[in-house]
Amino acid sequence: MTTVGYGDKSPITSGGRVVAIIWMFVGIIIISSLTAVITSTMTGSKLQSPVHGPKDLPGVIVGTVAHTTSEAYLRNRRLSLSPYETVTQGLRSLNEGRIEALVYDETMLRYLVNKDFKGDLAVLDSTFERQYYGIALARNSPFREVINYVLLEKIRATEWQDTLYKYLGQ
Repeated sequence: MTTVGYGDKSPITSGGRVVAIIWMFVGIIIISSLTAVITSTMTGSKLQSPVHGPKDLPGVIVGTVAHTTSEAYLRNRRLSLSPYETVTQGLRSLNEGRIEALVYDETMLRYLVNKDFKGDLAVLDSTFERQYYGIALARNSPFREVINYVLLEKIRATEWQDTLYKYLGQ
């Protein structure tokens, strides 16, 4: 689009030359834009993870921490897995591309990804299996009401939200 032939034909008048220059710049912009769209589309598809939730786990290499409820979850669903001794080993393996997903406790993953792998790894928002934690007290314990009150007070405080953001990035 920037050539006007083999030199035998070229604009002669000033108006023709202005139109030819504008035409050349428009041609360069169109070709550049087309190249940029194709390149970014191809790069974007390479950067996206194949795993978006539990239904995507069959067929990918999945890691988890050995002897945990996450390992039991994966084994119960007959998914192939690579067990690791620590969650940090699993995250390193994920970052290096030896596995395609790491299934483990969301809070721990968010903390370690935010601390050691920020910008390299991401924790999905989907929950695979909800697990609850509790505090065991003796029956009719006088501490039950006090503990409940303090916990509710703490999780409603702005400082708790700041702490969550600091350590978990949310």
